[in-house]
Amino acid sequence: MLKSLIQLFAEKFLQNKSEWVGNQAMPVANTANQIKFVPTNLNSFYTAPSDGYVALYTRNYTWSQLYNGDRAVLSSASGTTYCHLQMAAAKGTRINYVVSEPNGGTTEVIISFTPTIGT
Repeated sequence: MLKSLIQLFAEKFLQNKSEWVGNQAMPVANTANQIKFVPTNLNSFYTAPSDGYVALYTRNYTWSQLYNGDRAVLSSASGTTYCHLQMAAAKGTRINYVVSEPNGGTTEVIISFTPTIGT
């Protein structure tokens, strides 16, 4: 009986809520919630403090990579190029990043983390 009651409650509560549930995985629009930093080591990792998105911004590097053991995002570029890589991360996930081979000119590396709405 309790199982039936819980099932009934879940069905009624989540009815027509698919848009709301899906929205919970979207990044927070308020940039005040973002964490941004310039890494001192270009081959290291970042641990997600909550569910969200880790982004790697680079300028004037030949290649950059984000990976977590299961998935990887890799970029290769030449010349004075800006690059943006992004990966979803669950709370506590270790995201490794590697940036290599400066192309010359002004280089820049920024790591940012944006939490999800449902966090």
